[in-house]
Amino acid sequence: MTVNIDVLIENEYRKIYRKYWNFMKHDYIYYADIKYHRKKIENVKKIDKIKENIYDKLGDIPVYIFLTDLCNNIKLPGPYIMLDKALLLVQHLLTGYTASEMELYIPETSFYRLYESLYIKNYEYLEKWIDNKLKFCFSSPLLRLLCAKKFNPDLLNNVTLFLDGHHNRIVYQDINLDKSELYSWKLKKNGLNTQMMIDINKMCIYISDSLPCKNNNDDKMFLSINADDYYNETDCICFDGLYENTVKEYIEKYKNIGYNISLHNFCYPIKKDKNVKLTNDEETFNETLGGLRSTIETYFAELGNIFIKFNGKHKVRVTDKKIYNIQLKLAIVLLNIKYFTCLFNIESNYHYGKWKNDSFNYIIDKIDLDCSIDVTLKTEYKIDKIQDMKQIQNNFLNLIINNNISDKEEECDNMMEEYNSDEIINKIEKIYEVQYIIKHKKVYNKYEYYVKWRKYGKEHNSWVKESDFEENDVIKDYWKSIKRS
Repeated sequence: MTVNIDVLIENEYRKIYRKYWNFMKHDYIYYADIKYHRKKIENVKKIDKIKENIYDKLGDIPVYIFLTDLCNNIKLPGPYIMLDKALLLVQHLLTGYTASEMELYIPETSFYRLYESLYIKNYEYLEKWIDNKLKFCFSSPLLRLLCAKKFNPDLLNNVTLFLDGHHNRIVYQDINLDKSELYSWKLKKNGLNTQMMIDINKMCIYISDSLPCKNNNDDKMFLSINADDYYNETDCICFDGLYENTVKEYIEKYKNIGYNISLHNFCYPIKKDKNVKLTNDEETFNETLGGLRSTIETYFAELGNIFIKFNGKHKVRVTDKKIYNIQLKLAIVLLNIKYFTCLFNIESNYHYGKWKNDSFNYIIDKIDLDCSIDVTLKTEYKIDKIQDMKQIQNNFLNLIINNNISDKEEECDNMMEEYNSDEIINKIEKIYEVQYIIKHKKVYNKYEYYVKWRKYGKEHNSWVKESDFEENDVIKDYWKSIKRS
């Protein structure tokens, strides 16, 4: 059967998971001051409904990580079950309720103490936790490059990142702020603008500060984005035409401090000159790019569907834009976890879902207060720029592949021995023999099979689409064996 780039993607995902997802082994242990248990423990009202809503929106694993890798290190005050207090913070983030609206569950003053503990008293710890996740846990230059080659249309398989501004409607309660600074022409209401960078797999890897809309449009905020936070020379960033106004300035800014950055690191629509029609090729380019750019619009829509607080329609009461921003970042990390575990088939198990059980709680352990974690810009049909970017990316892939041949730990040596590097870049495929099928699943009404490869250990087992099989005999044998059992 024919296998394309999937094996390389699987290997890169595994590297990220092995190195940065050790928190998947954590238990529900809460490091808390025992004084919070001297009062009678009260019940959080409607806790079953809270759990049902949280599970429906996020599933098991994002909540498990929030509970065991973040909240277990933060003192959550109040005479309530520890686990339920942490779940209240997730519910608040999902619903966008105010503190007074959270009286559905516990008194407003009690909830505010939880809110204050997470977002104010532990702000620096939370920020480090979020930044650590965004930087390491969801993406890598190689992973997004491989996925771009696999999933993008051929014309634009150089695009690895998307940049856009997220405008959210707010009611600002800071009496020292001039409200006119908040007006968003996009929302026709007051709002905050936040720049986001997501990769080809819908993993957000960069979130800017949230700033008043009127004087902080997308191209102006683009200039303030630190290239250190996302940049790799093999990345190509896709955005709409507004950012084009500052691309030249952005490139010069970072070239002057040693970045190997150029126009081929950016991809944006072709503008129509006055009284001059676009050519057929230019129209095709814009249409293809528009379809690809819809990825980030879909991402914003899904963010708003899950976290009502950030849907652009829900009025969010904001007293401090810094706290609003850290809540947005936390929501995006939870969404990233959900996407990552689905994309790479990280299966849930009983341990990850214990939080849903009635009367389940943290194991209380000793106090631990250590919270540290560890050019002209006139747009033209820039096929030459696209080819420049593709050549840089191909050189990078060649280097990775050649390194993998001599590195047993990368698990690709046997797979690459008979390859010519140019063939890998042009097609990246090879014939592999399936020894047997282990299990199956249905994805969008089509079957995928988890296979054992002949002459490869079980660590190479991977999911394969039914359409990738050259011969169907092994599939027929698999279904026969299921019927017999």
